[in-house]
Amino acid sequence: MAGIFTAYANGASPLSQSLNKAYVPAQAYQVAIAAANYTVGAVTLAASFSNVQYANLGPEFLNGTAIFNNVDVGALYRFTPFLSAAIAYNYLKANGVATASGTTVGNQHYHQVSLVTDYLLSKRTDLYFGAGWQRASGTSSLGKPAVADIDNLGDSSNNQQLMFRLGIRHRF
Repeated sequence: MAGIFTAYANGASPLSQSLNKAYVPAQAYQVAIAAANYTVGAVTLAASFSNVQYANLGPEFLNGTAIFNNVDVGALYRFTPFLSAAIAYNYLKANGVATASGTTVGNQHYHQVSLVTDYLLSKRTDLYFGAGWQRASGTSSLGKPAVADIDNLGDSSNNQQLMFRLGIRHRF
């Protein structure tokens, strides 16, 4: 559940949300990610950092570069071989990009907390419950107030969003 960007298999493109929609004209796109996890007993701790850059944005953005830095930390606990629960915190900071009109857009921050519980019914089938909360602040790439958007459920009508998910999954 953590994360800001789209999962675009037959869905929205990675540039479809207010977070980065205005950066479609970018001439270069760069992603760098570092991640680690450590397991001791029933506990797994994980952390990651990513840096995403949309470069040479064209004359509308004075050929600038939009930079997104993202930090994610989480923990998972296995109560039994069948039952686990996890919590994660995600922080994303985007730098502002100057426009030809003299304004700055894209100076946005996102805080997100996610919880998930998973119960294995068999080796290939499980039930899960997840919840997520996100708060956005700053100015989106469109020059409007930043809005929350968890897992690309759609832009919220305001700067906060809360979601719940209950499901069954079968792996083929």
